[in-house]
Amino acid sequence: MSRKLKIGELKEQYMTDEEVSRIFTIVLSSKSVKSSTWPS
Repeated sequence: MSRKLKIGELKEQYMTDEEVSRIFTIVLSSKSVKSSTWPS
């Protein structure tokens, strides 16, 4: 859950869709490597 708070803080720092998408992709990739079928 602390991860989500970190993401929220980053989102407030720079609200860039590209940055947010990249962070989400990295987090999802390193967190759920098995289910890598997330829509980009």
